[in-house]
Amino acid sequence: MAAAAKDAGFWIPTAIPGKADRYRLAASEAACIGIPGRVAPMGGVTTGATIEAMERATGHSLLWATCQFVDRAPTGTDFEIQVEIVRDGRSVKRTRATLFDGDREILTTLGALGVADGTAGETFTAPPEVPAPGDCSGIDVRSAGAGNLLGQFERRLARRDEAAGREAVWFRSVAGHRVSAGLLAIVGDFLAGAHPDTRGSVGFDNTLRMVALRDTDWILADMAIAHIGESVFHGGMHLFSETGQLLAITSLTGLRPRANRASG
Repeated sequence: MAAAAKDAGFWIPTAIPGKADRYRLAASEAACIGIPGRVAPMGGVTTGATIEAMERATGHSLLWATCQFVDRAPTGTDFEIQVEIVRDGRSVKRTRATLFDGDREILTTLGALGVADGTAGETFTAPPEVPAPGDCSGIDVRSAGAGNLLGQFERRLARRDEAAGREAVWFRSVAGHRVSAGLLAIVGDFLAGAHPDTRGSVGFDNTLRMVALRDTDWILADMAIAHIGESVFHGGMHLFSETGQLLAITSLTGLRPRANRASG
């Protein structure tokens, strides 16, 4: 089922009166991440916003979405999202959502939306064997009360193997937002944290493949960096509920930070 507006998540856009299939994403500190002087909305937030807009415009649930970042999102501005139904199929609606800063295109998301499979089906991917959230140490505990994006999630480290580019982290929404495709897109954008040479990277794209939405307080993100080149890296993530059901699969390509490229 498509995410409801009553969730009032910081990534959820609102319809613009008098403009068909146009939505506004208000600028907020909760959407931003970075260091002083280099703070900007996280790509996963803007991706999540376009996904939520597509679900609202079509009345259907997301099955798949891929987002291409065209330009850097500025801070302190409201964005507009335009949704277009490219092909209105009987089972699947092919959709495009473009996020703008004024007339400047920031990103474009292509999506396929339809009737979600629910809990039916067979899963061949199992979650890693890791401790429960309560048995794991917290990450960025000092950021727990911050107003930025890091303060929107409680994160607990379940496993880390930097030599293998693997990390498993439990995520929980501090505000208690229920799991949606948009929320999973945000969690999926934390993949770059799985290896020291990719942290602080700039993403080219985000891809989200939905499996099923489940009611769960904690989301287990099983991250894997597949390849780190001289300047570009690739990786993916499996997202599970607290009881082990597969929620979604994500992937991204990113540009390594300059300092990490020099050291690497």
